Amino acid sequence: MAAPPAPRRGVPLGWKIFLGTAFAVLAAMAVSMWFTYRDTLQAARVGVDQAVAQAGRTANTLLEGQQQTLLRGAKTFADNAVFRDMVLHAKPGSLADQAKEAAERSGANWVQITDGEGMRLARSDMPAAAPISLAGSPLIQAALEGKSGVGYGVASDSTLFQAVAVPVFLPSGKIVGAMMAAKTISDSLALAVKGVTGREADIVFFALDSAGQPHVAASTMMRGAELSVPLAQFIMKWVAPDAPYDQRIVSIAGTEYLARVDALASAGGTRLGGIVALRVRAKQAAGFTKLRNELIDSAIIGIVLAIIISFLLARSITKPVGVLLTAARKAAGGDYSAPPEISSGDEIGELADAFAHLLGELREQQALVNILRTSGERSAITRDSALAAAANAATLVSSRAISVGSLFAGRYQILGVLGTGGMGVVYKATDTQLGETIAIKTLRSDFLGSDPTALERFRSEIKLARRISHRNVVRTHDIGESDGTHFITMEFIAGTSVSDLLGKKKRLPVAAAVTIGKQLARALEVAHEQGIIHRDIKPQNLVVQPDGVLKVMDFGIARLTERPKGVTRTGMVVGTPEYMAPEQLLGDEIDARADIYSAGIVIYECLTGGRPWAADSATMLIGKMLSEPPRAPIDLNPEVPPELSALIVRVLSRDRNERPATAGQLADELENFS
Repeated sequence: MAAPPAPRRGVPLGWKIFLGTAFAVLAAMAVSMWFTYRDTLQAARVGVDQAVAQAGRTANTLLEGQQQTLLRGAKTFADNAVFRDMVLHAKPGSLADQAKEAAERSGANWVQITDGEGMRLARSDMPAAAPISLAGSPLIQAALEGKSGVGYGVASDSTLFQAVAVPVFLPSGKIVGAMMAAKTISDSLALAVKGVTGREADIVFFALDSAGQPHVAASTMMRGAELSVPLAQFIMKWVAPDAPYDQRIVSIAGTEYLARVDALASAGGTRLGGIVALRVRAKQAAGFTKLRNELIDSAIIGIVLAIIISFLLARSITKPVGVLLTAARKAAGGDYSAPPEISSGDEIGELADAFAHLLGELREQQALVNILRTSGERSAITRDSALAAAANAATLVSSRAISVGSLFAGRYQILGVLGTGGMGVVYKATDTQLGETIAIKTLRSDFLGSDPTALERFRSEIKLARRISHRNVVRTHDIGESDGTHFITMEFIAGTSVSDLLGKKKRLPVAAAVTIGKQLARALEVAHEQGIIHRDIKPQNLVVQPDGVLKVMDFGIARLTERPKGVTRTGMVVGTPEYMAPEQLLGDEIDARADIYSAGIVIYECLTGGRPWAADSATMLIGKMLSEPPRAPIDLNPEVPPELSALIVRVLSRDRNERPATAGQLADELENFS
């Protein structure tokens, strides 16, 4: 094993993040302060009139920002699939908890939910609210028409609030309800406006009652009190339909203010209240000096905060990265133990989860590697084993059998015999043109003679197999013919079959069985996506490489889900009965779930050391498979987790609809046992 890489020398990541963030924050603050200072000088020159106008515009800007935040929060909650389904099937009063949760998540003071007809289903601040119709509300009307509605409202004559309404869509586009969220305009918003405008302008939000009389809703100067008479009179003049819009001077408690009014209207356009911006006329010069001093103080505080925030930000990134770095160095040295858990909801957390998953995969593969090391198996072909395989092959092939050491097809140097099968012999060879070690699979001439469709199936095999490219599938290279012998060339795998592992170990550790199952399922997932069904999944066709990677071999009887007419005879059963699905045994039409069933038997055998059914004859075996349920793996091996045992029993269901629908789903479920 290679030594872990030496640590790199240079500026630590934490310092880079700290210095970069601190510089960016300080630069942003410096630019912001410069512009603020310049604008303040300009504002002082322009005078009080523009300061008041700016206060009004600032108030509207903050209101719009707050409204957009409220709207985004409401849309996000309304777009939740679970919430949409609950609204679709809701009854009045059944969504009280959802309304309360929506208010919390969107930042609203209260939320109302209606059905598709505008009938109220719930209100967050009134759990017992009656199911009245809100269809007359312009906001709800807009939402039920598929649009987002925004506006203002008045409650209890003096409470002014912002409101938004959003539709609740199904994926089909059908509107099944609406959600209205409201946020009260409070003193904190008025204070925020005052702070942004230099603290020299006062803000009063007022609401109009049903009689058209103004009431204080929020203020920086008269919180919790009614409007002063002069200011109330000023507002009433503004409310008058024929009143010209203008800035005016108002005297309040002996102090002259310059006042400006902006309207706040409902979604239907009705005036419900407004914003009054006021500034003491005599504080023009004093206000500039005070604001300048406050800017200097704010700058000092900002610099200190920037340094602290930069340090904390750098620490929050470098600390988990350091943990992952330590774990990575351990993994490079062969220690795949899981690193300490990193609680982070950002990309660092995702990286930690992915790394932990990777280490889990490596631990499982290491379990297979350890089994290979202790099984006494050797992947290389010895002279004696090659001669034995060749002798066995001599009884199955024609007189044109390929001898070890010969040059086949003018290109392939035969190194030995890997094995024999129902269709022919598999040889290990060297491709003299590319200098690579490959495997060659030949087709028996007598098999070809007895079955007119064999050659067509053989050609189809290579066409299908070449469409699959995956680390867990043996790659197929080419198809050819030499002196009447048809053959295909494929990737040579130096490893041990799962069948041989089971022959040595009887049963495998749960971790090793799970990783075999996951890798097998991922290989089948790729094949099934190409429309290819293996149809002969069994331990003999699964090879584990020395690094623990599983390879699925022999797609020789695989076929497309829809086979060209004339290639395979109707009712022809192809495969190994002990590992075949019931529908395959009966000669019925099969799909990908037949391979999933076979994979389940392989995992079962790895966990328990035996197959689910055993009999003295093929007929009795098939009878048991079609009539008797399998014993749960946990009954044969107490180390098998109950949930894993239940999963394997479900995979082996005679009813294909009860099995996992796809090989990918099986792999995902096996991930739970990593």
